[in-house]
Amino acid sequence: MQDNDDMLGMHEDYLAREYNYSISYTIEIPTKLAKEVLPKGLYPSEIRPQVSLLTIGVLNFDKLENGHPFTEVSLAINVMPDISLAGELPRFALYILNTGSTIASPELSAVSELYKLPLHPEALIIDLDSEKGIVKCSDSAGKPIFELNDLSTDIEAREYDYKENFFQVFSTNNENLYHSTITVSVDMYEHQKKGQVGKLYQHPFFKNLNISDITTDNYLQIVTPPETVGMQLYFRPADVAQGV
Repeated sequence: MQDNDDMLGMHEDYLAREYNYSISYTIEIPTKLAKEVLPKGLYPSEIRPQVSLLTIGVLNFDKLENGHPFTEVSLAINVMPDISLAGELPRFALYILNTGSTIASPELSAVSELYKLPLHPEALIIDLDSEKGIVKCSDSAGKPIFELNDLSTDIEAREYDYKENFFQVFSTNNENLYHSTITVSVDMYEHQKKGQVGKLYQHPFFKNLNISDITTDNYLQIVTPPETVGMQLYFRPADVAQGV
């Protein structure tokens, strides 16, 4: 029988995960809200004065242990990159506020701890329509967290291009700030069509982020074809205070 490390794609220096669909929603938020939740030393990435970005990423995995599919969601503030840590200029730098999944297992909790990622303690309910790019997320009691839509579904002949994106990731664990990098390799389509992408609901999943003043104006959406094959490499994090 395959052990848990093999099934989760864990290696000495990185976590390798193959997924079959993803969509990310990057929306505009007031900079003052971003500053309220960022740790010391990180600064929001502004697209114009007093306007920063919040990214909600959704990945669908068609199998984990025992072949059970699951969907994962991440919540992040876009921040200014630190090239001295990353080694090169990332596509984006992100501070992870929270992550969650449709399953709750000891293996995922162990990975979250090892990679210094926050993890919502209970399984989420995620209704995912990959054909339409619609994601509805609620907690185990049915309380809504967000409902988001792909604004590009009415664009004819969308062209997907294979790309390898490099991201810088920050997270906090036990009050320490950690740094890591992620590479994502997959066919993807990007657009900046204007409009509101859906609705966010005040919920503990958003941690201390006050979403009452967020109107979900789209900045960028990145979507893969349904039933694609994407690869994510998440490298082992290092304590920022101790360098890399």
